[in-house]
Amino acid sequence: MMVGWRFGASPEIHAVMGDQSRTKIIRRAILALDRYLSLQYSFLPWSRDFLDHPFIQTADVIHLHNLHGGYFPYRLLPKLSRIAPLVWSLHDMWAMTGHCAYSYECERWKIGCGRCPILGEYPPIYTDTTGLHWRIKDRTYRNARMTIVTGSTWMAGLAKQSPLLNRFAIQTIPYGTDLAVFRPVNKAHAREMLRIPEDASVILTFAGSERRKGGAYLLEALEKLAVEPRPWLLVAGDRLGGIPPGFPTRHVGYVNSDELLNLCYGAADIFVLPTLAENFPLSVLDGLAAGTPTVAFGAGGVPDLIRHLETGYLVPERNSEALAQAMRCLLTNVELRLRMGENARRAAEREFSMDVYAKRYLLLYEEVIKANQLSLDTRA
Repeated sequence: MMVGWRFGASPEIHAVMGDQSRTKIIRRAILALDRYLSLQYSFLPWSRDFLDHPFIQTADVIHLHNLHGGYFPYRLLPKLSRIAPLVWSLHDMWAMTGHCAYSYECERWKIGCGRCPILGEYPPIYTDTTGLHWRIKDRTYRNARMTIVTGSTWMAGLAKQSPLLNRFAIQTIPYGTDLAVFRPVNKAHAREMLRIPEDASVILTFAGSERRKGGAYLLEALEKLAVEPRPWLLVAGDRLGGIPPGFPTRHVGYVNSDELLNLCYGAADIFVLPTLAENFPLSVLDGLAAGTPTVAFGAGGVPDLIRHLETGYLVPERNSEALAQAMRCLLTNVELRLRMGENARRAAEREFSMDVYAKRYLLLYEEVIKANQLSLDTRA
């Protein structure tokens, strides 16, 4: 693995940004300048770190993931594709836009970007260089050979509409999760560990301050939720400001432990994620494995995970009234909720295990290696 920053000293993981304090300081300064000039990682000066590294030179396949962390100069793609076949797993839309990870209603990525209405969206830029970066990506991709992989059919559909990416083969491979870690647990025990009353109704959410997570719609839905007594809110991640009066709340902050995260799913009656744009939300996937029914907007890749009224409840996008009705339906119908939880766990075991995930990628690796070898033999 080649990563921007590493934590620990595993020999099979190389930190491109360096482990020495002086190196980190210099590279952080370069990234700050990159952000100030809105260069979007086009001219990062550590290309040789990749091209000359033995991990690259000995690779049978080079598998790329998110490239907008400031550690990878993406203009290297043509050179890398001449060393080994490239497989690029898209986790958001950045590869097809002039700067943003999610474009929401904006479709300028289909015509070359420029005049960007959402410069502040992650990863933000200060000056509108989006048209320039779209053209740089176009020129870069023209000279590279890659296979594009998406986690969801929604993201695959966007890639096929993209003038930048539709020149490549595009496959969909859903993510997997660790079914031994994310699993159904005793609800009474989970609530005891999280200091929530055993007889309460509990809503788990990760919808914090970020616009994309849809926290504003959840707050509107809570105002309209006709359930007494009021359910507890179990909030992970960002704090959710503006919660209506009367809702007891337990905020557990950012959860770095999978075991603690699984306890959160186990303590909840339902998991609510009113996301506005998401490739293939791991939070929903882990909730399935934990046997917790999900209520979510049918946005992005969410419908690839949730089967409506079978493993969860899909709600029309940006509809807080329907969101409130869905929450009330599951909170007041124990039999339906339990059946959904059992179906969710079975779906995770059948479709989203890490074993299934790994086998799908191994098959793809074999295909691209074989195709690359045939290409080399033909040129020879």
